[in-house]
Amino acid sequence: MKIAILVPSYNRSEQLEKSIDSLLSNAKYPNNLLFAFRIDNVDEETKQFVYNLRRKLGGNVCVVSGPHKDRKELHIEYNNLWRCYFRVADFFIPWEDDRSMVTMGWDTQIFKYHESLNKPRLVC
Repeated sequence: MKIAILVPSYNRSEQLEKSIDSLLSNAKYPNNLLFAFRIDNVDEETKQFVYNLRRKLGGNVCVVSGPHKDRKELHIEYNNLWRCYFRVADFFIPWEDDRSMVTMGWDTQIFKYHESLNKPRLVC
């Protein structure tokens, strides 16, 4: 089962790096994680981190970058990010990059309770 994680970034590359590292290192099946990022053009540090991550994880990273936009325009972009993985992901997680730590095996907990929770696709 694949988990797609939507990550809006806000010019906090150091926190983003900790957060993504926590997700990857504490997942039992890190190869099943898909990341979708929305990055501002002016945020060079975050762009560099995400592009390095993309080199490392390949097709498991989708990136949309562009200038700062208002909420309505961003909503359209976030919908497009979801569409990157809609057909291949079993679960979707909107992720705020200020959450830096997750517990070991967090991904297996999602898989484990998938059936018992009436097969949700959006995970909080």
